[in-house]
Amino acid sequence: GDHLGLHGRLSLGAIIPLPYDERNPTSRVPVTYRFYAGGPNSNRGYAYRGLGPRQCIRESAVGQNLCQTFAPTGGLALWEASLELHVRLPFDLGAVLFVDLGDVSERWQWPTWPRTHLTGGFGLRYDTLLGPLRLDIGVRAIGDPREPTKAVTFLGELPLMLSLMIGEAF
Repeated sequence: GDHLGLHGRLSLGAIIPLPYDERNPTSRVPVTYRFYAGGPNSNRGYAYRGLGPRQCIRESAVGQNLCQTFAPTGGLALWEASLELHVRLPFDLGAVLFVDLGDVSERWQWPTWPRTHLTGGFGLRYDTLLGPLRLDIGVRAIGDPREPTKAVTFLGELPLMLSLMIGEAF
């Protein structure tokens, strides 16, 4: 069979509520209808729904203007792109190199490069009857300068995410 494959994915989306309120653009769109990004089937350097607009739900006890816990609020515009290089290995194994990038914006707008969230990473695949068991490690490279530079994961405060899933990323 084929030992090498290149796979790609592109997602674009926009919600334009009418009438559009520039001061509070998401007010007319329920939270469950908004766009979210991040996670094992999106941008693999971020937690599930961890990329994009969010609000503080718990202030830090130390220092002013520090937030301890954020909640995603979703946005009205989304763009994502992914590219994967798959290599078949012996014993039903595979290896993957990937690049994920994209953004979710609170306002309806065209994608802008300065807000691009870029993740690079690698993964392993093992073919099972249910589909490939995949282990991916995504490392964030570029992000919104207003975001914290570290993600709190079970690996500590590192700009990476580890995910274990069944099925392909896209």
